[in-house]
Amino acid sequence: MINLYKKKFFYQNNVFFFSVSFLICVIFYSLEGLIKIDRFYHPDSYHYLHFNDLGLFSINLKNVLGNGYYITSFLLKYNYFGLIIINFILYSLTNLLIYKFIFKRYIFNLKNKKLYCLFFLLFLDPYRIHLACHVLKETFLIFIMVLIITLNIKLVKILMLFFLEIFRAGSIIYIFIFFKFSHLKIIFF
Repeated sequence: MINLYKKKFFYQNNVFFFSVSFLICVIFYSLEGLIKIDRFYHPDSYHYLHFNDLGLFSINLKNVLGNGYYITSFLLKYNYFGLIIINFILYSLTNLLIYKFIFKRYIFNLKNKKLYCLFFLLFLDPYRIHLACHVLKETFLIFIMVLIITLNIKLVKILMLFFLEIFRAGSIIYIFIFFKFSHLKIIFF
């Protein structure tokens, strides 16, 4: 019986999977509203929507690094719901990438308990959904890192490293987490 569910899950349509992920965000967003979690619980949420004195668009790369979310907010004219929708879309795309490139790889190899734990950690982590339901840049960062990890196109990886730096300066250090020590020795020595 379980194998039947695994097969059904394995052959899910990408649009369906994306839609379910988006719906999860909408439900979680609504639940947070029902239990009165303030939409500006995180001080950064308010800050990103009201910090319009940047002068970011001068041709100075120093001003762009680490200010990607400010730029995104500016381009959306500090629209709260626009930023939330983008977070929901990126959360759903991240789930789709994880589903296609990681989860499908292990679905038939793992015992049921491990599979349920992996499913929860990868797709239903309440903290990651919570971050997506607020005006915060972490959803962008997670999406970019998952792109770097899952896609094997070198040009995309290099471009995403650049975007990672745009959204959080110095964040390239996060990528070293995914390297083995032997690879780090080759790079540095």
